[in-house]
Amino acid sequence: MEHEQPPPAAPRRRGRRTTALIAAALVLGALVGTVTGYAIQYGRTPTPLPPLAQQKLDTPKAQPPNDATTVKSVNANRWHKTDGDLAAFLIDAPSGAKVEADGYDTLDSFAMGFEKPDHAMRDFLG
Repeated sequence: MEHEQPPPAAPRRRGRRTTALIAAALVLGALVGTVTGYAIQYGRTPTPLPPLAQQKLDTPKAQPPNDATTVKSVNANRWHKTDGDLAAFLIDAPSGAKVEADGYDTLDSFAMGFEKPDHAMRDFLG
């Protein structure tokens, strides 16, 4: 009687069980951590927030409009000192420099300096 060996078993797929075990551990860890955090915070009394650093801001009072008021003076509390023309906050021009009257070109006048102003204007607006 000859000893017949059983046919070789198919190779076992590795990693599927390990991957499932690690994924389950991650989900379970996140869930347990969240529940534990909520349970700890639930038992504590609420902590009051610290006071604001600037409780009383020095803001100008609203003036009733008259002939001398502008939109900016009526809405004084809404404006920041850097709103508007920022050129006033830049450094002064050096002596001997040529300073333009208002310092800015409009978009259409700037586009006129190009060979195809209509294309340049479309690019600027895009």
